[in-house]
Order: sequence, then structure tokens, then C-alpha cells
Amino acid sequence: MKSKNGKGINIKGNNVSIGGDVVGNDKVTHITYTTYELEKMFSQWENQMRGEVDKANLSLQEKDNVKGQIAEIKSTAIESKSPTQLEKLINTLAIMSPDIFDVAIATLTNPLAGIGLTIRKISEKAKIESLSR
Repeated sequence: MKSKNGKGINIKGNNVSIGGDVVGNDKVTHITYTTYELEKMFSQWENQMRGEVDKANLSLQEKDNVKGQIAEIKSTAIESKSPTQLEKLINTLAIMSPDIFDVAIATLTNPLAGIGLTIRKISEKAKIESLSR
């Protein structure tokens, strides 16, 4: 994907460049990530998500499947494959484990939000368990 004027989100091979007026939660003026930086960020995300999966109330097989899906999301995102492929992988994660999906998305977009969501989910579970006693 490449814009004609050099602004927006540009992908050249394994490098991603964001420039111009790209607005989400904050205005981004220019960010460029090398493949190494993407691998580092997504490896940290993958390790965090593996910990979340280990804590989840899933069978061992389900945990293995979700971890495999997370690894595939990481690989696809780093290799700048088709956005459609990445969307399918993320949608599959949502079906496999909605709670893990929520944390994965929150953590991808904002690491602190992901931690907050994890804490909220733990507190909700503890509250439900305390009411059932």
C-alpha cells in the first residue's frame, strides 16, 4: 500500500511508514518502523498474550490453538501480508476466545489499556465467584 503523495500509511517491503495526518486516538505526524522494531514489539505482545492465555479458563488444547492463532497474527502483521488475511486471523481469535480477543486488541492499540482490561476482567471474575459462594 502506498499513497500518491507520501502521506498516510506506506508499506515498502518489510518497512511501515506513517506520515502526514493520520488520526486515531492521537495525531501521528511521522513514524517509521523497521522489520526489527516490528518483530520486537510483536514479540513483546505475543509473550504478554501467551501469559493471558495461560491464565484463561480454557482446556490445554484450546490454549494451544489460541497461542497458535496469536503467533499467526504476529507473523502476518510483521510480514505485511494482506490486511484481509490479518482481519480473518483476528476475527478467528474473537471466535476462539472472546476474552483473549478483547485483551489482544486493547494491548495492540495501547499496552496500558490492555493491562487495565486484564485487571478489569480478573476483578469481574472474582466478583462473580464471590457472589456464587
